[in-house]
Amino acid sequence: MGRACKYIFFLLLATTVACSSSHDDISPVAESLCTSLFSERYCNVARLDSVADEIAAISDGNNELISIADNASAYAAMMNMDYSAAERMYSAVIEDSDCEIERLAADVGMMMVCYRTSENRSFFDYRANAMARMKRINEETALLSDGDMSRYMRARIEFGIVSVCYFSNLSMQDEKMRALEFISKDIHRSDEKALKLYAEMILANNVSDAVERLKRLSNGASAAKEEGYTWLESNYNLLLAISLRDSTIMQMFKDTLPAAYKLVNDGGLPDYEFLLSLATRAVDGFHSFGDRYMMIEALAVSASCNIEYGFYDEALYFVEDALGEVNGYYKEYYPSRQELCLNSLFAYNEGVYSGGIADSGVYNIPECMLSIRREASCAFAGIGDIEASDINRNAYIELLETTRLNKHLESRMSWLEESAYEMDFLLLLTLILLAAVLIYAVRSSLSYRRHESLYSDCLRQLQKGCRKLLSSLPREVDSKEDLCLQLSGILNDAMGDISGRTCFSVAVPFSDDVSLENRYQFAMQYIGGSSEDSLFVATEYPLIREKYSVVAMIVPYVAVAIDEGMRLADICDERVRVEEERNAYLIYLAEHKRENLLKRVSVSVVSAMRPFMDRITGELTALGSVSGNDARRKLLYIAELTRKLDEFNVILERWIKMRKGDMNLQIENFALSDIFAIILKSKPLLENKGISLDVKPADSVVKADKALTLFMVNTLVDNAAKFTPQGGKVSVESIEYDECVEIAVTDTGIGLSQHDIDRILGEKVYNASEIGKGNESLDQKKKGGGFGLMNCKGIIEKYRKSGGIFKVCSMGIESRQGEGSRFSFRLPKGVMRVLLMLLMLFPVSVSASDDILERVSSYADSVYSCNVRNDYETAFVYAERAIALLNCYYRECVGGSDTLSLMSGNANELKWWRDELFADSLIDGVYYNILDVRNEIAVASLALQRWASYRYNNHVYTTLYRLAHEDKGISERYVQARTALNYRSAAQAFLMFALLIVIFYIVVTYVRNNIIRRNNERMLLKVNERVLQAATGAERADARQLLQAIVDRIFECMGENMRIGRVAMMLRVGNDEKPIVAESGDTSLSGRSDNIYMLGVIDSGERLVSPDGMTHVLPLSVNSAEEQTLVGAVEFVAIRPLIEDEILNLELVASYTASVAYHALVRVAGSYEALDEIEEMAERVKHEENRLHVQNMVLDNCLSVLKHETVYYPSRIRDIAEQAAVGSGEKMDAVNSMKELMDYYSSIFGILGNCARKELDDRCFAASRVGLQQLFEDAAKYAARLCRKQGRNILFSFEPTAAQVCVDKELIAFLLESLLDAAFKVDGDGILQLRAADSEDEVKVELVDNRYELASEDAAELFVPTERNIAADGSIERMEYLVVREIIRLHEDNTGHRGSRVEARSDVSGTVILFTLPK
Repeated sequence: MGRACKYIFFLLLATTVACSSSHDDISPVAESLCTSLFSERYCNVARLDSVADEIAAISDGNNELISIADNASAYAAMMNMDYSAAERMYSAVIEDSDCEIERLAADVGMMMVCYRTSENRSFFDYRANAMARMKRINEETALLSDGDMSRYMRARIEFGIVSVCYFSNLSMQDEKMRALEFISKDIHRSDEKALKLYAEMILANNVSDAVERLKRLSNGASAAKEEGYTWLESNYNLLLAISLRDSTIMQMFKDTLPAAYKLVNDGGLPDYEFLLSLATRAVDGFHSFGDRYMMIEALAVSASCNIEYGFYDEALYFVEDALGEVNGYYKEYYPSRQELCLNSLFAYNEGVYSGGIADSGVYNIPECMLSIRREASCAFAGIGDIEASDINRNAYIELLETTRLNKHLESRMSWLEESAYEMDFLLLLTLILLAAVLIYAVRSSLSYRRHESLYSDCLRQLQKGCRKLLSSLPREVDSKEDLCLQLSGILNDAMGDISGRTCFSVAVPFSDDVSLENRYQFAMQYIGGSSEDSLFVATEYPLIREKYSVVAMIVPYVAVAIDEGMRLADICDERVRVEEERNAYLIYLAEHKRENLLKRVSVSVVSAMRPFMDRITGELTALGSVSGNDARRKLLYIAELTRKLDEFNVILERWIKMRKGDMNLQIENFALSDIFAIILKSKPLLENKGISLDVKPADSVVKADKALTLFMVNTLVDNAAKFTPQGGKVSVESIEYDECVEIAVTDTGIGLSQHDIDRILGEKVYNASEIGKGNESLDQKKKGGGFGLMNCKGIIEKYRKSGGIFKVCSMGIESRQGEGSRFSFRLPKGVMRVLLMLLMLFPVSVSASDDILERVSSYADSVYSCNVRNDYETAFVYAERAIALLNCYYRECVGGSDTLSLMSGNANELKWWRDELFADSLIDGVYYNILDVRNEIAVASLALQRWASYRYNNHVYTTLYRLAHEDKGISERYVQARTALNYRSAAQAFLMFALLIVIFYIVVTYVRNNIIRRNNERMLLKVNERVLQAATGAERADARQLLQAIVDRIFECMGENMRIGRVAMMLRVGNDEKPIVAESGDTSLSGRSDNIYMLGVIDSGERLVSPDGMTHVLPLSVNSAEEQTLVGAVEFVAIRPLIEDEILNLELVASYTASVAYHALVRVAGSYEALDEIEEMAERVKHEENRLHVQNMVLDNCLSVLKHETVYYPSRIRDIAEQAAVGSGEKMDAVNSMKELMDYYSSIFGILGNCARKELDDRCFAASRVGLQQLFEDAAKYAARLCRKQGRNILFSFEPTAAQVCVDKELIAFLLESLLDAAFKVDGDGILQLRAADSEDEVKVELVDNRYELASEDAAELFVPTERNIAADGSIERMEYLVVREIIRLHEDNTGHRGSRVEARSDVSGTVILFTLPK
């Protein structure tokens, strides 16, 4: 619809008409001719031109009539495409007319000329002039007559119409909507029927609803025909033809608007004939009216209609006619330009149209050529002539260069011209100011000496303040406000008398309580670039220039002090945060340790079952050689053994059930790149085996347990490497889907059969020895127990049981024997919190990755390659992928619903452009990729004759191309103008410089002396600034490198200014460490290479000068904790003897450098070292916690499977044994059945048991020296909590002890809590007491409970799983004692202390639980 607007356009107007009272002087004959002139404007151009000549003939010098006639003649010339004549006549009206309305009409006429000829630069100029004229006329509308007002409204409406057409053609949506609103407001203010039809046509064509648009266009066409407005009728017919080219729109028109359809198709023609009749009627109408330009456009539309219905030869006929009209235009008006007159459909030289009237002297018509080349490309594609189609398509694309918007650079060129005049004025003013400054400098030299001493004193105060600012920074501050308050106090102490009584306030304005009247504010610039704070100064006396400068010099040091102070505070905060994080992980570690211990207890129950199973196996074997009563006894014994197994199974089942839910997944959002980075570290190990590892970059974020994900990927990579031969390859990658991310490990190993894959994925427990049987290339020695893959399956099942988003979790295997395997699993997608925060802060930032744009570019190249190969269907496939990726990029960056479509729908990329969704830096990555895809898919659509797809993509490409490109010629002219301005400015500056030479010569002596006197002071400040830059802001810098940087900066500044040949510095960074040394300059100048001078100064604290007076060594001291601290020494070796002022500068440099170096190398570095130590500890704890978490999850998986898979077999064996014992059934059949069941039971039990025990081999035990008293006190607190919770009255006490034990503190705490939990399960109140007995190598600990006495048979079996653990109600009890036994066993295994034990007994004091701990 936007493209259709261009065909309305040129409906221009000879906007007319006069303003002012001169209208009263027009004769009746002239008035009659004017009326006739206006009536012919939309009927016939030839008659209009004739009437204009008559008006000119009778004008008799009347300026208004001449203007009306010239505007009409110019309009006629424009319709006849004589744009030079039209411009000449319109320009004459603009320059000579006294009537503002006629000048407005001329401006609007020139807008149409510029529009038709794509003179975009001039269009905006004329439009700006027209708007200015309308503003002036609006101020005097009350003085206009009815006739004048009518002509003015006609000019306004036609101004809006041509603006709509222009902005629609260039896809300037906002400007077009404002122009439409402009027309809507004014259309009701005019009574002229033709003008209303004209405006209604524009408004109707911009209605988004197709039915409403067709209704209004058909009604308008009928009305224009009735009134005889040939030109308007032709435009209406043309717009209807454009709208009805789509067969679906045509059908909708017939179905929903039958009356309107019949109105415009009164002959009842078929669809094709009706559509073509609309276009040909438009051609005939424009020809009859005399509008050659619109006739060319109508011929192109006629060709388009034929293409739509497959009549390609007829389409070429219309295209050739249109091209003939273009050639005729150039032959008529530019006969000498033969290159313009010989356009052909089988060749193109569109480059000749690139210049405008100002460059080439030719009014080109690129829009007509665009229409012709576009339709020719389609027609040739339809008849199969791809070469000719490509020629015209390329010509079309090249022509787009001439139809872009350039006005912004034109405005800049105007600005440059104005700036040239302003530059002259500014340079002259600068010359005057320079002269005034020089005069002032001569006068000020009289008072120079008086201020010199004062200035030096101020510098000393400055150095004192700078030293204190850094050396006295607090390590910990609560806030920036507290830091600023402390810095204010430091400045008041150091510089509080610089100008009488002086007060400093950092970042906080003074209150009314401060009585000092002279107040100053200095803006501070921080390292990061922000300048939100100021230094406020209040003085008793006004600051003179020198003192003001000194105060201004300290401002950057204050800003650096704030930055460094906050850095120290941030380091402290980070340290606190890391410590809190470590403590949190310690809590998790303690929980996982306890969980691990409970899993170990479960495994101990499993291990206790093995002897009974072995006995059953032995008895079954013996049954084959016995009979009678012996066989019956063995069968009953087997039944008894299976009952024991059932008891253990019940204990294990109830224990696992009781602990169900304690093992939780640690779900978090994390980037897969972190996991892949860890996997990549194993690359050297695989390369040593001759296997390459390829870990592909991953940008995805998943929501899962990070530690378990790493375990699973590691397991799959290890398996792949194990079964991949030398020279093979293992690759790891991630693939992102809508709801999940797939992580895949692919290898080129021996592969698996489908039967093996079904067993691995389908059976919870399988015998790994059976996998790969029959595969001769499999090395049986490399095979493991299959525990890794079983655990991976168990983890995936754990996820799936969590429900919700984890339903997408799955595991898959693809493999072919001899070729390799691909193991994969899927996890739900996640979003990083940092990314969400950035998107909230910067909606158009960047949360999309560069990789997406690279892939889009790759797909766009593939589309092009497919077109070159004539593989057009594949081109569509690649284009769809590119569009899908661009939509993904859009959703990630913006999150909206305005996505792109390949072949139909809204052109949302144009909306993206108008809404400025992407930054300029991304235009190459987004919009140019869209242009590539749209252009190539248009080419493919041409070849495949998919006209709807072609028109859609071509429209998007054309519109976006015009928006995204700038006129290179205008850019070059702008650069040339800018360069010319620079040269002119430089020339003027040179002339001024020549004039100033005389003045400089007069004052050269003063300048030279002033430079010498100030040189040392500037050098001093430069040293301070450079040293400050080198020493601050860098995080975790190496001490030697940082000291070397400081020394280098000092030498750079002082070497040439003071003729210093060498600088060396020695600094003590720690009490016990060797001092570090750095030097810069010529080392041959020093007579002592052993740094003996600096060592001597550090020992004595006194300055030292060498006998020859060339070497000066000064101590480096700082004020730390209200005392002077010697931190090092600095050595200066001069090339010549130094004067007194220079020696003073050395002292000032040493004083300042001491505080900077001490702060950077001692305080900040020490803080970072402490932070690193804490972070390392936290990382170790985190690693241990993750390891335990994975181990617990694997054990949980093994035990759960064991519980479900093995509970059936003992009871089944018992049933068979009992039946055989009573004589029912064949004995040997029963034996064989029991053997078969027992073999399978043993194999499953062995696989899972081995898996669990393998995990238990990886212990997490942290032994340390612990005071037993602290453990007893923690146990007392736990007992008190149990009393409060259960409402019990149990007295708990312990005997004080000084014993130290070497134990895992967390495990022993758990041991004591488990004993207390068991004790509190005994009914009744009483006394519990802990006591310890210290011996040579161990400590005996006893828990005495006076409430009951333990039976001897119970004491013997208290710490082993038996049927006594099953209560009468089926619950599990006394399992806490199994936990105690496991903890004691762990200490025995890990501390090297043999003889650790735990036992229970009864004596006169009650029940005693005794255990021993190593010292």
